[in-house]
Amino acid sequence: MPRTVLLFLLLFPFRLFAQVEDTEMITITCNLHSVLIMDLENNNIQFEFTSTDEYVNGLKGTDFVSNGKVISTTDWALSYRAMTPLTHEDGVSTIPSNNIGVKVQMDNQQSTTSRRSRRSLASFAPIESGSDIVPLSTSETVLHKHVIAASKIQPAMMMMSAPTAYAKSTTTTTTSSSSTSTKGEHDFSLFWQMGTRSGGMNGKSLKDQNLKKGVYTAEVELRVTELMK
Repeated sequence: MPRTVLLFLLLFPFRLFAQVEDTEMITITCNLHSVLIMDLENNNIQFEFTSTDEYVNGLKGTDFVSNGKVISTTDWALSYRAMTPLTHEDGVSTIPSNNIGVKVQMDNQQSTTSRRSRRSLASFAPIESGSDIVPLSTSETVLHKHVIAASKIQPAMMMMSAPTAYAKSTTTTTTSSSSTSTKGEHDFSLFWQMGTRSGGMNGKSLKDQNLKKGVYTAEVELRVTELMK
């Protein structure tokens, strides 16, 4: 009996090691694409100059506000430029673009509110002067930079191959002889002004520029571009 048991224990392991097996490999790939979308209320801005005080001091206030939103998973910069000069209805006379300026206010806390709510809140936002005002130019000018983390700050580079979103707005001038949310949503308001001589805007009042009376119109492009790391 002991001999029989010993024989069984010696043969059994060899049967286990003779087991057949095969293997194959698969590759898993993950591609994280940048998401960058801008949504801008396409309400045109119209300045009406009807008094000497407005010609001298310019126009600004809550009547000249554009609201928008940027949805992103990446760092980005918001910029703008005049696609066309402020051109008179005669097609010849123009007003220097730097008579117009804009201040950006970011408000990430409002990312889940409605458009009507944001418009109402924007009406109480302060209008500041000085270096906060960015004058309009035919060259692209950065209005705001957003970075996800401070450690990721890099010099801004406008890379045309990067995701870019565009929006156009029309600015009209009439003269007369008399916003880091957890959802990646960033609400912002653009406070426009004209003829105020704030910051780097044109240093002369509209009254001193001897401008032809009538309606002037310019196409303004807003762009949000990924900041490449």
